[in-house]
Amino acid sequence: MNGRCKKLARTLREDEAFFVTSPANVFYLSGFSGEGMLLIAPDEAVLITDFRYIEDAQTRAEGFAVEDIARGIWQIVPEHIHTFYIEEEHMTVAQLRKYGRPGLRLADGGGKAIGALRLFKEPGEVEKITKAADIATAAFERVIDLMKAGVSERELALEFEYQVKRAGASGVSFDTIVASGPNSSMPHASVSSRTLQQGDFVTMDFGCVYEGYCSDMTRTVAIGSVSGEQKRVYDTVLKAQLAALDAVKSGASCAAVDAVARGIITDAGYGDAFGHALGHGVGVQIHEEPRLSARSAQTLGDGMVVTVEPGIYLAGKFGVRIEDLVVVNGEKAVNLSHFTKELLIL
Repeated sequence: MNGRCKKLARTLREDEAFFVTSPANVFYLSGFSGEGMLLIAPDEAVLITDFRYIEDAQTRAEGFAVEDIARGIWQIVPEHIHTFYIEEEHMTVAQLRKYGRPGLRLADGGGKAIGALRLFKEPGEVEKITKAADIATAAFERVIDLMKAGVSERELALEFEYQVKRAGASGVSFDTIVASGPNSSMPHASVSSRTLQQGDFVTMDFGCVYEGYCSDMTRTVAIGSVSGEQKRVYDTVLKAQLAALDAVKSGASCAAVDAVARGIITDAGYGDAFGHALGHGVGVQIHEEPRLSARSAQTLGDGMVVTVEPGIYLAGKFGVRIEDLVVVNGEKAVNLSHFTKELLIL
């Protein structure tokens, strides 16, 4: 049983177990990325999968006994286990019906317990996130060279994906956003066949996965020229982002960090145009805890990895977002996003 599982196991009574079905949590706890489930009891950790993955699981899931689901789930689960702690936000009704049995109690709290571990990244996790960030940054530098009037959003997104895979990433960490001109006023615009035009702002939100860990970064650049309004909006977003980065430290409330950026944008007259949270955690998933938002009750702590990404979006005109990925480390944030935030006019 590995260290992460031991931490969970120490919270259990002898007749209890964690039953883990979320792919992200299965990977986090076992290192196995195929289809499977985990049973973590006080004195054992079992990975349950099917014939296709048995050999791979035996190689990757160190500290786990690997069982074939063909045996039947209740032939694998010890008879003395009477409580399963499940990931209530992930398990479906169909799974609840499938895995329930007389005398077995399905209790909430599994997802919360695992999430508490995932909040704080170990040094090895930070190394992988850093590598993912470096690969993505290098790929973006190649894409920047192609950004000019006449090139389509889709071409740029495809080039980014090619470059990160070529550099060793397993893939992108989410569908790459390339939003040009009026499309950039939509925070999560879908990539289209629209071609870049003179005077466009182009917002590109991108990341990749390296050894199971994600990165995330956003930059907005201009094609050919910028208007006075575009420059004012860009400068406002950058000012808000830099101030929020300075506020990221161990012990700071997530809501307070959000308020720093939101206050600057509101004071500039664009409060209604910044409608999303300031940031989110990143790890084995691209969006995880903590959340940097006005509604968050969470507090930052050493080892958390979060994004800081304020934006202003003027419907039908253009938008600007600037995003860095940082590690909370005492009184400062260690920035993993090593690309200029100067407004580039290409």
